[in-house]
Amino acid sequence: MRKAGRGAALIKLPLFATDAELGVALMGRERACEWSKLAHLYERQGLPKVCPIMGGRYVPAVRAFFDQQYKVASSSAPASPDGIERPEAWTRNRRA
Repeated sequence: MRKAGRGAALIKLPLFATDAELGVALMGRERACEWSKLAHLYERQGLPKVCPIMGGRYVPAVRAFFDQQYKVASSSAPASPDGIERPEAWTRNRRA
């Protein structure tokens, strides 16, 4: 059995995917038919809606939605720096 990488099914989708395509990628062929009902519920929580011009949902935004839902950290840099490093302060005696 071949091991698929994280999100491999989503990577193969077009940039704007139909709900049928997303259903298969997210839930597998056996459960894909359940996606359309779940998508309407998830839209209330922020899942991107179907773009009427493109005819599908923006796949990177769908991925970001689920990453946020399940608190998966992105592989990009932190949103804001946590401060300036000051090595000289590491050894300084604070009681002096």
